Amino acid sequence: MSKLLETLSMRKDLLQARSAIYRMQMYQDINAINEKLAGVRAAVISSHPMRSLLAGLVLQYLGHSRLARMLSWAGKVLMVIKVASVVVKLYRSSSAAKTEPEPVLYPPIPPHDIRTMPLNS
Repeated sequence: MSKLLETLSMRKDLLQARSAIYRMQMYQDINAINEKLAGVRAAVISSHPMRSLLAGLVLQYLGHSRLARMLSWAGKVLMVIKVASVVVKLYRSSSAAKTEPEPVLYPPIPPHDIRTMPLNS
């Protein structure tokens, strides 16, 4: 019986050692992937659609709490401000287009007789 317990104990130790080795290998692989994707991840997160998606997910996670309502209200205020700034920019660009200077009118060119015109060589 003690031989069987000793064998089981050794198998348990072996399995625990293998598990530790596999965990360390996975940890190293994950770190290598993270290092390769660090620049890509920063670019993706900094993109506007991704930020909007993350903000939506955060609000979804928060649910109907007071903080979620305040953030929702703040988001609506920011949206109104952005729309107003776009409208102001459009108004300014259209008013700038209306105030273009009038074209310069040059005096009329007198008619020339083809026989008296100099030839360009």
